[in-house]
Amino acid sequence: MAHTSFDYAFTVRLHDIDGAGIVFFARIQQLAHDAYEALLAHLGHSIAGYIVEGKYIIPIGSVEADYKRPLRQGETITARVSIMEMSGSSYRVRIRLWGPAEDLRAEIRMRCVAVLRATMRPTA
Repeated sequence: MAHTSFDYAFTVRLHDIDGAGIVFFARIQQLAHDAYEALLAHLGHSIAGYIVEGKYIIPIGSVEADYKRPLRQGETITARVSIMEMSGSSYRVRIRLWGPAEDLRAEIRMRCVAVLRATMRPTA
């Protein structure tokens, strides 16, 4: 599979930072997930539709993250989202967060698993 990417830009807001003036590590996961949701919308997948009426759901099976440099209030960050691998009932997503100087700030890797809603069993 080609490793194409999707860019999603956002500005670090005041409510994103902690007392040290940087984005708290758990909030980085949330910002990365926002970028992942934007990719799904870009590809024509309605998360709300899957939640309300979908036969299957796609929970996150695992997450790994490497934090390289802090994200600070007011910075414009570009999240570059790539689907790295698809196999059977799961796929892997990589989200790299780049700072204004195109410096890598964080890398988040998620494994998403498609499961049938009724049985919670994996499905292709």
